[in-house]
Parts: sequence; structure tokens; C-alpha cells
Amino acid sequence: MELNLVEKIKELFTSVAFDSYHVNDYLFKQNNPTAAMFYLSLANTNVAIIKSIYYCNYNELAKDDIEDLFHQFDVFVNEVTRNFSTNHSHQWSNIEYNKFKDELYSTLGISTSLDD
Repeated sequence: MELNLVEKIKELFTSVAFDSYHVNDYLFKQNNPTAAMFYLSLANTNVAIIKSIYYCNYNELAKDDIEDLFHQFDVFVNEVTRNFSTNHSHQWSNIEYNKFKDELYSTLGISTSLDD
């Protein structure tokens, strides 16, 4: 059975979309930072798996928009973790989440937002 790498990456990025949504939801609506960090860990793990697949098959999968997506996700994760570690407001976490979400939806061709 042949594994379609592009489909697997899309499937994993869909999980990242749901997990990232939950990070933002638990930060702003549920006020549960422990749950937010749990979902951030899940999203980060899936992105690590995607990066592994992507870079091990770089000649076949190389695309600038995927690398831009990796970068925007890293910015989001760094913003959330920095705000937790310094006990700052998560206003910028929300801004970076929205940037990541927009980039993700554009890259994957998703037209419906989880936030709706």
C-alpha cells in the first residue's frame, strides 16, 4: 500500500488546525491555560511529524508556501510560550494564531473557519 505523502500532510495539518483552534479557545474563551498548553503540544507534535515527512521527501514535496506555513506556526508557538513564561497578555498570541490560521486555510484551500 502506497502512502500518499501530500494527503498525509494535509490530514496532519487538519489536526493542527483543530488543535490550534483549541489553543486559542482555551486561552480566550475557556480561560484554561493548562488545556491550551496541552493542545499546543499536540499541534507542535503534528507539525514536527509533518516537517519530518516534508524534509525527508524534500525533492518531491518542496514548496515555498509549506515552508512559510512552518514559519508562521513557529511564530505562533513562540508567542504563546513566551507569553506564558513571562506572564504577559495573550493578545499577540491571538494575532499570531489568526495569521497562522489564515496561512493554513489558504495553503490547504479551506474556506470554512473553525472559529465560525
